[in-house]
Amino acid sequence: MDNIVFLILRRMRRPLLTLVLIYAASILGLVLIPGQDAQGNPWHMDFFHAFYFVSFMSTTIGFGEIPYEFTDVQRAWVLVSIYLSVIAWLYAIGTILTLLQDKTFQHAIKERRFAQRIRHLREPFYILCGYGETGRELARALTERGQHVVVVDLNEDKINLRCQPWRAKRRLVDPSSREAALFSRRALRQRENKVGLRTRRPVIGSQVRSSNELAKLLRSAG
Repeated sequence: MDNIVFLILRRMRRPLLTLVLIYAASILGLVLIPGQDAQGNPWHMDFFHAFYFVSFMSTTIGFGEIPYEFTDVQRAWVLVSIYLSVIAWLYAIGTILTLLQDKTFQHAIKERRFAQRIRHLREPFYILCGYGETGRELARALTERGQHVVVVDLNEDKINLRCQPWRAKRRLVDPSSREAALFSRRALRQRENKVGLRTRRPVIGSQVRSSNELAKLLRSAG
């Protein structure tokens, strides 16, 4: 969650500051520019009315000129404020769209969701290191048995190209990512709490076995 907030604040810092400065300048301009009341006397808008006017101006609701009709100078300043605020909003929206398409932000979102899934995981699972021919057959056999499988492989394209209908029960993890560390800690915790698999099935995480050894164990388990 911290990574997501950090990325949002880092990318949205300038757009937000731009919006704040434009609205602050708009309010200050309306306060400083003199107007006229109903009797034609000089009148200055207070900060409350200026803030109120700029607030509904930014939403294009258009309640009208309050509390009195504006002078030409005030209307010119309102026009400048409107166009500046539109440009600032376009800048902010464009930054948001760019952020949503950013690979780092998407990875942070996936990592956050993945961490939540691990926290709520109450069943034991296998970690398969490598997704070659043996790893693929092991993953297939384990998922057919109803076991949860985590595949750790450097090449994501390899597992995508070999996608099977049982893919929903397996998960590809980059071994250098935080996801692999989360799974390892989860497996160690299960081991310590004696939440393991049945006697003839190895618990992977605190004790990682080779793919060939796992294949032999599965065949012996029938």
